[in-house]
Amino acid sequence: EELQRIDKALGTSPYNARKGIEPCGAKGIYLVAIVKERAGEVLIENQMERGRLKKIRELGVVPGLVEKDCIYPMIGGRNIRRWGITNHLYMVVPHAEDSGKTNRCIPEEVLKVTSPHLYAWLFGFKDVLYETRVRNAKHFDAERDPWYRLDNIGPYTWAPYHVCWREQGASMQCYVASTLDDAYLGEKLVVFDSKVYACPLHDAGEAHYLCAMLNSRVVDEIVRAYTISTQRGRDIIENIRIPRYSQADKRHARLSDLSRQAHLLFGGAKHDERIPEIESEIDAIAKCLLFDGE
Repeated sequence: EELQRIDKALGTSPYNARKGIEPCGAKGIYLVAIVKERAGEVLIENQMERGRLKKIRELGVVPGLVEKDCIYPMIGGRNIRRWGITNHLYMVVPHAEDSGKTNRCIPEEVLKVTSPHLYAWLFGFKDVLYETRVRNAKHFDAERDPWYRLDNIGPYTWAPYHVCWREQGASMQCYVASTLDDAYLGEKLVVFDSKVYACPLHDAGEAHYLCAMLNSRVVDEIVRAYTISTQRGRDIIENIRIPRYSQADKRHARLSDLSRQAHLLFGGAKHDERIPEIESEIDAIAKCLLFDGE
């Protein structure tokens, strides 16, 4: 009876998700820490311990004073909690934001001019980056693509809002990401690594509505009923019949407002006191939308 009831909530969803940026075997290079800022540039160090490839580990930590343009705050799966994040790293993303193409990597002749210090830092890893692109990248073309190209980048990467969740976890834990006011980079769009799934959206209200639905106990029950795995892939969002957001629907608007409140309370002094009350109201509305269809 419970499965028959849950069946009512399954079907075609108006939403879809994308996997985060894929370093193609060179995570220990592209993930960086910022040590300090100097004269408008940032001193970065690659996170060598995050790389599995022996060649990358042998290169060790390589500091570099580089331009900020291609450095982004980055969220990994381990950083995401329900309604917020614990911390973030940084990622080198030598791709352009202003293109409608599937994967717009900044050409070498351009990067040398716009970010010469970053180009020089990347060049120190050229051999291993080329090798990992050839071996691991989905559509790498050595005749066309720079040796520092990344996978899983497109117009969706630069959407102003993302509802994101960790790929692996015992339960759904979603968070609305947008820009982040970073101490080194200023206000800058957040990107994600390949252990994160994210639904790109262009409206803050819709993003918070969807986040509330995915964080609801109802959706978690549906996921648990149909899988024993801890994998939380794109099928989670594509096969649950979540109604398309309508600002005119008071329940949708209320869910959006509740998600905003939970995000503001996350990690604060009243986190434990207020968030359970918010989640209880979210559960009631989500249950109505999914099971009653009213």
